[in-house]
Amino acid sequence: MADLTHTHALTYEGGRVVKRYVEPKPGAAEREWRALTVLAEHTPGLAPEPIAYEDGVVTMSRLDGVPLRGMGGAQVRRVAAQGRSGGPGRQGGPALAGEPDARRAGRHARVQHG
Repeated sequence: MADLTHTHALTYEGGRVVKRYVEPKPGAAEREWRALTVLAEHTPGLAPEPIAYEDGVVTMSRLDGVPLRGMGGAQVRRVAAQGRSGGPGRQGGPALAGEPDARRAGRHARVQHG
């Protein structure tokens, strides 16, 4: 059987989610806060909005939708593809993992050929 170690505890307060990191993993909460902040700036609506961060606790908005847990691989890939292809909330911004970053490629091309 898989070892299901929990790194955090979630509580729901109306339209907010409070995520408390319970496993001592240095910097995990801060990394999540930074990621949510970048996503909110560049792809509003794709991820929860960051609300507050303090002492290993991240508070964020709660998104409508269906949890990914329990979905089959094909369903998860469809959801991921929708986000990459300009689906709900995707309004440009930084490339997602595995996507080419056209802006970086363009700068690189100008440097080589400029």
